Amino acid sequence: MHRFKSLPCFTAGVCHFRPVNFSRRQDGCANWQWKWQLPPRGRAASGVSCGRTPLLNLSKPEVKKANENGDVQKEPRKHKPGLMPGLEDMLFYTITEGHEQIPIPKFISALKSTGLLTSDPRLKYCMDLLRETVQSSSTGVTMDRHLFRKFFGSNIVLLTQAFRKKFVIPDFEVFSSHINRLYDNARKRTSGKVADYIPQLAKFSPDLWGVSLCTVDGQRHSVGDTKIPFCLQSCIKPLEYGIAINEFSTDYVHQYVGKEPSGLRFNKVFLNEEGEYRSNMQVFQSGPN
Repeated sequence: MHRFKSLPCFTAGVCHFRPVNFSRRQDGCANWQWKWQLPPRGRAASGVSCGRTPLLNLSKPEVKKANENGDVQKEPRKHKPGLMPGLEDMLFYTITEGHEQIPIPKFISALKSTGLLTSDPRLKYCMDLLRETVQSSSTGVTMDRHLFRKFFGSNIVLLTQAFRKKFVIPDFEVFSSHINRLYDNARKRTSGKVADYIPQLAKFSPDLWGVSLCTVDGQRHSVGDTKIPFCLQSCIKPLEYGIAINEFSTDYVHQYVGKEPSGLRFNKVFLNEEGEYRSNMQVFQSGPN
């Protein structure tokens, strides 16, 4: 005895096909009859409102009007701003906990609690627009859902991931508190001395101590003396390696740069068995420089 489940509707553009009749043959196989049709107005094949999904958007019929001479002209279509207007309002009320307005400082605090900072390059346009509005206002600016859509409609996907805790660190405030505690514990250790075999390293104070981090989703946190420039030395190698991989490719870069410890000096240049130039610079290095 076979058990059959109703099949989902498969979307193709604005049309979809769905089973309208089912029968079973003598050999036990099933016969399905399919029919192409438009989804019901206001409901997509997936059951989500058409107005709130970017994949299905039923175009309204063009409106034609006659001018004074009797010529029929097409009226330009009106497009709603933003990617998903319904999602923008839903996110706004989630942030404000149902209130119609939110003070700008409170919104910025809520944003930072997710790990996103106002200096995030992805939010530059939004924050510039917000900053201009605040500066042009004589009184404190509170943001309603219309201003929220105006400021952050272009970044609604990023903000939705942030406030719905979909980043790699869902509760960034708790995570940051752990980092701060580790920072304080390490700050109490005063043993050791500043390296003096390189003049640039010998110039720095042993009292300076800071920690900065950035997750793969762009969540950032800094604590301590993180605004003071310092000499990177070999710490720059992983950064240079990542830039080179991004610009060229892993296979291309590894033709010239090694990635496993060889026991040779870090700056040794030699030819490989094929007589090709080879650098012994290692991305991960144990020892000075």
